[in-house]
Amino acid sequence: MAAVELRLQGAPNFRDLGGYVTTDGRTVKHSLVFRSGESTDLTDADIDKLKHLGPKVVIDLRSNKEAAAAKIKWPLSADTEFIAANILADLHAGNHSLTELVRQDPTAQGAARAMETTYSVLPHALGPTVLQMAKLIVEADKLPVILHCAIGRDRAGITAALLLFALGVPRDTVIADYMRTNVCINAPQIRELASVYMAHNGIDLNEEALDILTFARIEHYQAAFRTVAVEYGTVTAYLDAIGVDAAIREGLRARLLHAD
Repeated sequence: MAAVELRLQGAPNFRDLGGYVTTDGRTVKHSLVFRSGESTDLTDADIDKLKHLGPKVVIDLRSNKEAAAAKIKWPLSADTEFIAANILADLHAGNHSLTELVRQDPTAQGAARAMETTYSVLPHALGPTVLQMAKLIVEADKLPVILHCAIGRDRAGITAALLLFALGVPRDTVIADYMRTNVCINAPQIRELASVYMAHNGIDLNEEALDILTFARIEHYQAAFRTVAVEYGTVTAYLDAIGVDAAIREGLRARLLHAD
């Protein structure tokens, strides 16, 4: 019987990484790792569901500035490990250099360049946090895990992708999980936030440019893994380089995959 998916009204991009089938035919267990946007709008009913879930690790991939402006509402117990990753490689983090790329070219092309630049540096920015998460799962059996950023698209999306690759989930499935953001997010709200943020920085964007800042796009995903391919050759080599080596990957599979 398929697992009942945990849905949150105040975090529409909150979703379970369970159910995906690996290249060797095993299945990712449900209710152990979740990816999400931020928790600011969680309802009381959402929080009750999460208390029942009992997360043991919450990884906040936002910058410290973002976190201060939008406090978390995840229910944290005394034994919940909270990681403030302070990932700055994102437009939402108020990254000045990325905002300047859009200011210099406030067109769809400029927005695309800023997003692809964001993604191209995410493998470097996320590496230490991916290793920390993997060690908590393998060495401390800290589950369930919630990993989130502002929207649950960019930083959370690539972190989730790297974990799925470590588990042996095939590329097409990983991409499908990344692109699923587009049917989960509150797109009008994200578009409005992007418009307000850019206007605050004196940048007026057209509808096409706002679309690029709103939705997950395969070109963005490809920019991240182009960095991996150019600098490491393969995702496996990248994982080895950040410390998620063969032993840790096997530990992740033992914790997160069904045996058959």
